[in-house]
Amino acid sequence: MKKILFTSLFALLSVSSIGQNCTCVLSGHIADTDTKDKLPGATILIKETKQTAVADKNGFFQVANLCPGNYSFLITHTGCDLLEITVRMDSSRQQDFKLPHHRNELAEVKVTGEKRQEIATNARSELKGIQLFQTSGQTLGESLKGVPGLNIIQKGPSISKPVIHDCIATGY
Repeated sequence: MKKILFTSLFALLSVSSIGQNCTCVLSGHIADTDTKDKLPGATILIKETKQTAVADKNGFFQVANLCPGNYSFLITHTGCDLLEITVRMDSSRQQDFKLPHHRNELAEVKVTGEKRQEIATNARSELKGIQLFQTSGQTLGESLKGVPGLNIIQKGPSISKPVIHDCIATGY
């Protein structure tokens, strides 16, 4: 009697598994949440079946031979946060997924400093007021002759080239 019951139960389980329609297909694209760029090489893992799929160069993926039911999908991509989502599969369907990038944010940064005494190379000279008025009618080179740190190279009667700190530009 036990043998007949066991055989009947085994046959019943076999028939129910054969009758199950495992032809569902999940397909779609995987993209970046912010930029909307497709993510080639993203990996999809179905926790229940251990099936994996990898997105192609266009971010497209496809997982076939799924039976109707709920599935937990783990979706990963380099530089992105892991996305875990549950999808109900009653029939084949297309579903797109968007992955957020890792957010590595720094804490507040405070920059402090102190003003040092001005160095001689930061000296500043100006022609203004009476000095500027006294040079009116002269060329720029003649007007700047008296400024400290500035030399003039004369190339003709009205052609002059100012030189700062004796650094002479070549090519003239």
